[in-house]
Amino acid sequence: MKPLFKYPSKRLSILAFSIVALATIGCQQRSNESDDHTQHNHQQHGASASADSASKPDTKYQCSMHPNIVADQAGKCPICGMDLQPVKPIALTNVPGRSAVSLTDRQRQLINLRTTEVERIRAIKTFSVPGVIQHDHSKVYTISAWTSGRIEELIVNQEETEVHKGDPLYHIYSPTIYAALQDYANLTRGSVQNQALIESARFRLLQLGLLDDQIDALKGETDIPRTIEIRSQANGLVMMKKINQGQYIKEGDSLYTLVDLSELWLIVDIYESDLTHLATGQRVTASTPAVPNEQFTGSITLINHHVDPQTRTAKARVVFDGAETSTQSVSNPHGHRLLPDMWMTARIEKDLGEQLVIPREALFDTGNRQYVFVEEEPGRYTPQGVNIGAEIENHIIINSGLEAGDRVVFDGVFLLDSESLLRASASGDTRDSASREASPKAHVHGLPFSAQESLDLFWKTYFEIRDSLTADRIDSLSTQIDSLQQNIDSLKDAQHLPATGKSLYLKTLNSFSQQLSHPHSTVKEARILFGHLSQAIITWAQATPEAIPSDLHIASCPMWTSSPAQWIQTETTIENPFMGSAMLQCGAIEETLNALKR
Repeated sequence: MKPLFKYPSKRLSILAFSIVALATIGCQQRSNESDDHTQHNHQQHGASASADSASKPDTKYQCSMHPNIVADQAGKCPICGMDLQPVKPIALTNVPGRSAVSLTDRQRQLINLRTTEVERIRAIKTFSVPGVIQHDHSKVYTISAWTSGRIEELIVNQEETEVHKGDPLYHIYSPTIYAALQDYANLTRGSVQNQALIESARFRLLQLGLLDDQIDALKGETDIPRTIEIRSQANGLVMMKKINQGQYIKEGDSLYTLVDLSELWLIVDIYESDLTHLATGQRVTASTPAVPNEQFTGSITLINHHVDPQTRTAKARVVFDGAETSTQSVSNPHGHRLLPDMWMTARIEKDLGEQLVIPREALFDTGNRQYVFVEEEPGRYTPQGVNIGAEIENHIIINSGLEAGDRVVFDGVFLLDSESLLRASASGDTRDSASREASPKAHVHGLPFSAQESLDLFWKTYFEIRDSLTADRIDSLSTQIDSLQQNIDSLKDAQHLPATGKSLYLKTLNSFSQQLSHPHSTVKEARILFGHLSQAIITWAQATPEAIPSDLHIASCPMWTSSPAQWIQTETTIENPFMGSAMLQCGAIEETLNALKR
C-alpha cells in the first residue's frame, strides 16, 4: 500500500458519475412496466401495439444484470451475454439526470421507503459555539503614585488580593504630603479662617491621594503624622503588584493593576456562515463544566467587523446579566463562579418565523443542486428541485419548490435516487453530466492542517478494510470498523472542521457512521456494508478534495449487484474487494481522484 501522507496541490478532477445498480428492483420494475404496458395495449389497440412501441427509434436497450450497459439496438450484453431488454422512454423532470420512479409495495418494503409531509413550523435556528471568558476591559484600573515618597508599610503585599474602595494599600512618607497637611491644619486651627484658602488646601490633599474622611480627621490638628495611609479608590482583584516595602517611588509610577470581576465578558467564535444569523442585542445562554447544572444568560453587545483568515471565524462579545453579582452557587473560596479564561459553550437562537421544512434526510444534495423525491401518488415518486435555506436541528428550510402538504421521501432516498439515476441514464438524459462538467465540484473549503493526522488514519483504516475483504477475511473487521468510527469522530471535532461547507461536511461524515451500523457478521454482509460506505466516501471526496491523498482511483465491479459496486484504491491494478479471491481482477478503473492542497 502506498503511503497516504502526501496531499499535493491539484484541482479536483471530475469524479466518475457513480451509477448504483438496483438490479433486483430494476428488473422487477421493468417487468412490471412491460406487463402494464402490454395490458394497456391489449385493452386499447390489441396485441400488435406492443410490438410497434418496441420498434420506435427512441427505444433504448439495457442489460438487466449490468444496468450501465445501454444500447440503441437490441443485442447481447458484452459482459454476461444476456439479451438486452427494451427500456420505455421516460418524461424529463426538472432535475437533470433524474427520472420519476414507480415502485410496488414489495419494492418499497425492500428499501424501507418512508415518506413524511412537508409542514410549516416556527423555525428556530440554534447553534452552539465555543467561547472564553474575559474580564470587562472597561473595568481595569491602574493605581499610580500620587507623589514621590518612601513606602513605610506595605499593606496589600501580594497579587490575587481582593480590594474594595477605601481599603488601605500602603503607608508612605512624603515631604510633599506632609507639607500639605501642615498647611491645611494651620488654616483650620485659627479663630479667623479663610474659606477660599482652606478649600484650596483641601483640594491639594485630594490630588495627593487622601480621601475626604482622612482630611476631615486632620482639621485643626497640631500633631501631624509623619506618614499617611493611602487607600484604594477602586474595587477589584490585584492582578499586578509593582511595589515593595521600603521602596522609593516617584509621582506617576504604576503600583497596582486592579481588575473588577463583578462583570465579565464571554468572547465567542462565530463561523462566517453563521454570521448572518447574529445581531447585537441577541440573547445567549452559556454553560461551563466549572459550574455544573447552571445556565448563564447574556446579550451580544459587539460583533467584530473582520474574519480571522486562519479560523474563518469572527469574534462576538457577550455581556452576562449580572452573573457575578448573583448569590447562587457561590461555594468556591474566592467567591466567584466565573473566572477569566474559563471555557464555555454558548447556545444562540434565531427566530426565523414560520417556514416550510422537511427532514434533513429527505434532501439529496449533489453539490450542484438540491432536490427531493415527491410522492405524487402511492408508489410513484418524482424528483423535485428545491431552493433551501438554513438548517434547523434535524430539518431543512425550503424556500421554494415545495408546498405545505406535499409528501417527500425521507428514508430510502439513496436507493430511490440510484434507481432514478439509472432510468434517466438508460433513457438518454445526460443533462446532469453536462452541467457537472461546467460546474466546480468542490464546495467544502478551508480544511485545517490539524485534520491531516485524522484524515491519514481514516484512509489507512479504509484500505485495511478493503484489503481484508480482498483476502475474503473478516476476523479483524469489527476492530477496523471501530477504529474507522473513531477516526470519523475525530474529524467531527470543532478544530478539524472546514471554514466553509461545515454543515455538508458534517452531514457526509454522519452518513459514514450510518453505513458502519449495517450488519457485517458474514463476508457478504461485510461487502454490502463496504459498498455503501465506499459510495458515501466517493460523494464526500467529490465535495471535499482537500481531504484526498494523491493517486487514488475509483474502481467498479460489473458483477456485484448487492450494493453499490464502486470502491477506492491506490493501485492501478484491480484488486476486487467484492469478489475476493474468486475474481480478484474483475472490474475496471473508472476515474482518478486528484487532491487539492489545504
